[in-house]
Amino acid sequence: MAPVRVQVSCINKADRPNPHERIQFLGGLNPDGSRWMLSETDAILDITNQIYGFFVSVGGQKVDVVIATHLGREYLKTTADDYAPNNLLSLPECPTTAFPPPPPPPISWQPSVLAPVFYGIRDYAPGLAGGALSTACRVFFPSLDGAVDSAPLLEGCGLYPLIVLVHGSCPSDTEHYKKWFVLPVGLARSGYVVVVPELPGTAAGDLPSSDPSPDLDLLTNVLTWMRTGWEHSSCLLPPPHTGIIGHSYGALLGARLAAGSAVSAYASLSGVWHAWPSSSPRPIQTLTVPKLFAWGAGVEDFEAPLTGTGWTSLSTPKHSVAFDNGDHWSYGLSSSKCSPTSAGLCGHVANRTMDIVEAFFGKYLAPEHWPQLLTTVPNHLIIHTPLVLTHEQEFFVGGHLMSMSNDFGPGCRFKINWETGADSGSLIRS
Repeated sequence: MAPVRVQVSCINKADRPNPHERIQFLGGLNPDGSRWMLSETDAILDITNQIYGFFVSVGGQKVDVVIATHLGREYLKTTADDYAPNNLLSLPECPTTAFPPPPPPPISWQPSVLAPVFYGIRDYAPGLAGGALSTACRVFFPSLDGAVDSAPLLEGCGLYPLIVLVHGSCPSDTEHYKKWFVLPVGLARSGYVVVVPELPGTAAGDLPSSDPSPDLDLLTNVLTWMRTGWEHSSCLLPPPHTGIIGHSYGALLGARLAAGSAVSAYASLSGVWHAWPSSSPRPIQTLTVPKLFAWGAGVEDFEAPLTGTGWTSLSTPKHSVAFDNGDHWSYGLSSSKCSPTSAGLCGHVANRTMDIVEAFFGKYLAPEHWPQLLTTVPNHLIIHTPLVLTHEQEFFVGGHLMSMSNDFGPGCRFKINWETGADSGSLIRS
């Protein structure tokens, strides 16, 4: 993981004639407004050990502080300086009372699809933050603690993208939004904060094309609350580092949310696109962000496949995955009355969908310190295991990205298509 970035805003100088010997201490402000101070020797050690990466602001631009050597002595200067550390020497003097920078993160990497951790869950009731939250929701997040309901959010390792999971319609379920478990857990372990709001109208069968849409207003409210009212909102990457994933009616409603919000990626699980009224364009037609569509060949999923002009009219990048023995409800819902019971369905669709969705968001909506995932994750979205991990990382990897490691036979066949603008192709696995 990259070092924690820390701005230097003041220094303390010694009365020495040589510029490279004059800086004794570096200082700045912690996120809570308190001050920190480090000796130049300690700062050099922290840079060497990749604990902190220091920078100064010069003309509104961030300029890195680096280690230089003169006559065998290490000292600090910025990348814009020549021999003399003028950008540092020009900073004001630090107050005499200060404290060290924040402690280093508890682990040496930020979680991602290539290096997972554990997860935690919190439930929130409407009316929180002075009534700012208008509906109940469940939030999944990365954690190092295995006690899910009390596990604290992993902080200090980098900022996380936010993903909104929009459930579909299942009138026979109580609290249908809580049935979604496998997918948000996998995403939380991979470095995302996932919020699953309760949408009463959608759960009861309200059409996602309805205008006005009370549930669309609820989604907008939850998105705002997560970024302004949630107690850990400071751990989130700012917009447009937001992803939307929806199932069935929720995929359609989620596309409406994505079309009207600053987002970076969108995924549809068995979205019933052929049920969208022909009198108005589908919201996915206007989405220019990367898109993923998944569906099954089961009889309940006849309204989901995108073929012909329904597919070619969509902008790139776009990906699809079609499961020969998948069904409309094959996505790992926990104890849902709408889950499939028919014989012959492939029992690995839920985990394979999870692994593909994790790869998709990893590629197009990476956690803060993982920009390389855009090129590291292949366009077919299948990440081969075992992953290359440190001994410390191996402690957390159990059960992660396991669904693609075996061939489960023709009954579990699926096909992935992709068009990225620069590349296109298809892949069949079983």
